[in-house]
Amino acid sequence: MFRINNSMEYDDIRHKKKCDEEHYNEKQDKRDHNDDDQHKRRQDEKQHKREHNDERRKRKQDKKQHKKDHNDERHKRKQDEKQHRKGHNDDRHK
Repeated sequence: MFRINNSMEYDDIRHKKKCDEEHYNEKQDKRDHNDDDQHKRRQDEKQHKREHNDERRKRKQDKKQHKKDHNDERHKRKQDEKQHRKGHNDDRHK
């Protein structure tokens, strides 16, 4: 009887170890899965931030270019007016 009891305890211990191991593996799988999800979320956030910064940089460059074009046109108009006035003055002195 002692042997049967001992054997049963041994089986119970083995069964418990097996269950614990399965439970541990399931938890580990979940952790791995969560880590993968978290990693993907981080990558997505980084990509979104990169795109956002690229768009912002492009808007700034466009604004700079627009300002430059505007100033170039203004400069050209002033030069034309100056030339026009000079032509008028030259005509008056003739």
